[in-house]
Amino acid sequence: MVVDSDILIDFFRDYPQAKEFLLTTEDNLKVSRVTVMEIVVGVKTKIAARKALKQLDALGIKIVEVTETVSQLAGDILAENRHKFGTGILDSFVAATALQAGEKLSTRNVKHFKQIKDLGLTVPY
Repeated sequence: MVVDSDILIDFFRDYPQAKEFLLTTEDNLKVSRVTVMEIVVGVKTKIAARKALKQLDALGIKIVEVTETVSQLAGDILAENRHKFGTGILDSFVAATALQAGEKLSTRNVKHFKQIKDLGLTVPY
């Protein structure tokens, strides 16, 4: 399962539901490299960024790199959905990562992803 940044942000903010989900799920968890970059941008200091990256590692979350295939798929998703639904660049990459991996995307932001063809979504809490 690919995890969206909103769930990880909740985890870093000590939300009990996010902690329970990430600590108890039996799925192999993955994140897009783009999600990792979103997290780094979202914290205030380099120390906080390092801490967040260590927490991802401690949770056993695998970082999925952006490949040429993921980039092409993200471009297709963006072209298909940007003007009709407002889909953004980062969400296109996250969705493409899940699709390329053959995984569902775990997110609380269903609105950002529900229109993307063939993308399975799960809302963990």
